[in-house]
Amino acid sequence: MEFEELATIAIMYTIGYMYTKRKREEKWKREYWTHPIFFKWPTEGAWKVLIMEFRERYPSKHKESLRVSVERFDHILRMIRPYIEKDTRCRKAISPEQRLCVTLMFLALGVSFKTLSNLFRMGKTSIRRIVYTTGHALGIALRDTYLKTPSTEDEWRWIAHG
Repeated sequence: MEFEELATIAIMYTIGYMYTKRKREEKWKREYWTHPIFFKWPTEGAWKVLIMEFRERYPSKHKESLRVSVERFDHILRMIRPYIEKDTRCRKAISPEQRLCVTLMFLALGVSFKTLSNLFRMGKTSIRRIVYTTGHALGIALRDTYLKTPSTEDEWRWIAHG
């Protein structure tokens, strides 16, 4: 290869590299760190607008939305509150009530994280963490009462045979 051909190849390679680098950088640029709509979760999210009204005025709608009555919701909340309560100094923490509500909506209705994110005005990552941590807390709090592990061979056989 002659010098001119090598120089042309090097220039084309450099232009291609710079173009793909710029495209990669543009792809990862964020328009917002946190979308402005998510700052309104304490006052305009589904918990404040819908669920609180269901709890106070329309208990049947509460049960329809979360698949548990208001009384059962409060009972479950008392059991798992120590596991899911957060204390933050920088910003307002998401309450245990909201955490349980998000998790129950996910479990009972099969709603996606994206839909929950829009309903509750929280980020998808926050919703995902809430569902995982609250689900884990539900498992810990309820396993002894509702998820009893068989202790005898007869109990294991009864489960195996249905």
